[in-house]
Amino acid sequence: MFVSLGNDTYVNAAHISLLSGVQRSQRDAGHHQIRILLMGKHEHTQVGPEDEIKALHTRIKNALDQLGP
Repeated sequence: MFVSLGNDTYVNAAHISLLSGVQRSQRDAGHHQIRILLMGKHEHTQVGPEDEIKALHTRIKNALDQLGP
């Protein structure tokens, strides 16, 4: 199952090892971020407005729930 991260970027939910909670961005004041740790120790940080990041977090969490334990 693939989840769009925006800007024509997609992540395969089956390859996600760890998903952080929504946090304030350390690099961009006024924005929030999530971190996605993928298989192979590749880390991706998605930064954007709080509502967009919360929505993305929910989409990824739902995709992971559909994959099962």
